Amino acid sequence: MNLLIYLATFLIPFYFFRFSFGAVKTNIFEAAVLLAFAAVLTRVIRNRAGIRFSSLRFVLFLTTALVSVAVASDHYNALGIFKGWFLIPALYAWSVANGIGRANLSKLSYSLLLSTLLVSFWAILQRLGAVRLAAYQVGDSSFFQYLNPEHFRAFGPFESPNYLAMFLVPALFLSLPVFGLARNNRERLTLACIMVPVLIAIFLALSRAGLLALALTLALGALVFFSRQKALVANLPGQRLVPAAKVALALGLAATLVWVGLNTPLGRPLSDIDRSRLDIYNYSMALLRENWLFGLGLGGYEGAIAAATENDIGFRRYLLTYALHPHNLYLALWLNLGFWGLLAFFGLLGRFFRRARRQWGTAKWAAVLALVAILIHGFFDTTYFKNDLAALFWLALALIEVNNEPSAG
Repeated sequence: MNLLIYLATFLIPFYFFRFSFGAVKTNIFEAAVLLAFAAVLTRVIRNRAGIRFSSLRFVLFLTTALVSVAVASDHYNALGIFKGWFLIPALYAWSVANGIGRANLSKLSYSLLLSTLLVSFWAILQRLGAVRLAAYQVGDSSFFQYLNPEHFRAFGPFESPNYLAMFLVPALFLSLPVFGLARNNRERLTLACIMVPVLIAIFLALSRAGLLALALTLALGALVFFSRQKALVANLPGQRLVPAAKVALALGLAATLVWVGLNTPLGRPLSDIDRSRLDIYNYSMALLRENWLFGLGLGGYEGAIAAATENDIGFRRYLLTYALHPHNLYLALWLNLGFWGLLAFFGLLGRFFRRARRQWGTAKWAAVLALVAILIHGFFDTTYFKNDLAALFWLALALIEVNNEPSAG
């Protein structure tokens, strides 16, 4: 059973290996999740074990997504989105929460780290010219733009460099429990070195939002960590050094952010596509004003913005192909799930962040940092509505839940 969950975790970024059962389209990640879910459910029923991940807020969020299928104009497409971006990731998280014990969280993270490294090496080899386009990427002219040596941006196996950053940043944080496998400092140093290619790939994506999410999450995480450690050293000699250390850390992190802004892609000039996001935001807000209560339904955004920009020739010619989503997580949630869906999303987050305060450990630190990175990056891009991104979000929730007692609240 654990092996099936590890396999599903490893396959998170490889959802693009697709196949069909009749009219039902699926992929290797979904197939692995269903096998793992069946195994865990069988064990829970046989052993009459308590069920984790049974929160009412969890059910309400999925219910708002299901209601959005009814709201959508294309019900078949909406059902596919519900399956791939809500139901399957939720079943995966449920399987992790009920099938993986605390002692196996490091092995679970090791599975994710392996696939994250494969994605990272894919991106690095693109930069070296050893890897070009996969078969399913041929035919999209934007990939040739990214591979231009003068304006290179790594995208790995995904649809764009931004998607690469949206995957790698939270996946890096969710891989941190792997350090629990280390028996000494030498092995910890080895694991840290193994993670370096992931950082390199993040920089090669040249995603401002990705780098900002990484830097701010590290800064916030470090400050919270040192704040929690203050109580542990209160009775030790030299305790007055703790506030000074926190100030020094804050200044160091601020200096790092300034350096990142001046010496990395964050400091590069804005492109026309960067500026076009303002137009996408404006049209998205207009759609939101007209559909604020129930939204557009799952998958309804592309058709709605195409209709809204019918008379805007410039937008349709140059920007419509980039307007597949609102480029903002919170706008995307509101437009896809409606106002109640957005409320359910924040309610779900609130519950899990409160539960994260109990029994702090590496796994929960990793999950909280991943969620923070997703939420920060979400101000500038849509960090949920994609198979792998949704799976990472739900995995973070599962890691927070796994060490808590079952609750229906």
